[in-house]
Amino acid sequence: MGDDQVSGGGEVRTKTAAIYTLKQDTFNKGFLFSSATITGNCADDFLYVVNNNGKSITITDTDETSGTASIIFNVECNGTSYSSSDPQVINKEEI
Repeated sequence: MGDDQVSGGGEVRTKTAAIYTLKQDTFNKGFLFSSATITGNCADDFLYVVNNNGKSITITDTDETSGTASIIFNVECNGTSYSSSDPQVINKEEI
């Protein structure tokens, strides 16, 4: 999305949900979340829901399977699709 860089990732040890929201000026330009592409050996642990007519997206991780997942956010603007960088999430067993 423009010149903004995306970074992220981390380790998850419990069930979690994260909400990602587009900045207001980005939303005003017509950008909308359309989906998320989730891959990796624990990808089945993740679900996404697009909220607020595309202004935000919720990613839920059940953390049932140890492993690494890659999450790519997909957005659209004026009929053109864009994909984010590839942050990785590592699910680890609780200690």
